[in-house]
Amino acid sequence: MENGDTVTLQFPRALSFVPVDKEHPDIVALKYGPLVLATDEMTELVGDVKHPESWIRPVSGRPLTFQTEQGHVAAYDYLTRRFEPYDGIGAMRWYYLYNRIRPS
Repeated sequence: MENGDTVTLQFPRALSFVPVDKEHPDIVALKYGPLVLATDEMTELVGDVKHPESWIRPVSGRPLTFQTEQGHVAAYDYLTRRFEPYDGIGAMRWYYLYNRIRPS
């Protein structure tokens, strides 16, 4: 490397669920690449844990923000949940990193 050289890093950016631990695979955090996403309401999600991109979509005009499609919040098929990067949540705001999930 020489002065003035630019280094570019690329991280894979895909939605994925990560369980809180091995004993509780149904309690998960949603990630987008290296970012952990949070929601403002505790939720039991219903969906394909291996393919969240099939039912969680980017929110237009809101970079790094995602929203579930209707039908993926347990017991309330008309609701959706929005997720945003944890590190962007301001002080004095409630948030949830881990939510329960069950297969659809």
